[in-house]
Amino acid sequence: MQTCPFHESSTVQHQDGDLNLVQCEHCGEYRISDVALAQVAGFKQEPEGWSSLLARRQVISSRDTRELSVA
Repeated sequence: MQTCPFHESSTVQHQDGDLNLVQCEHCGEYRISDVALAQVAGFKQEPEGWSSLLARRQVISSRDTRELSVA
């Protein structure tokens, strides 16, 4: 994936291991694992709680995104 899953005005850079650095005009800058990025890419729109998740976590994990999909 080359952009934020929800906004095209963004970039994704692969970092060490399975981490990605996303720089998005809307979401800001966040780090997210490959698995978590693939999970949120499956959402049709930004899920409820996405903004608060970005605000409270330094790295978004697949556990975090699974909780979003259940909510």
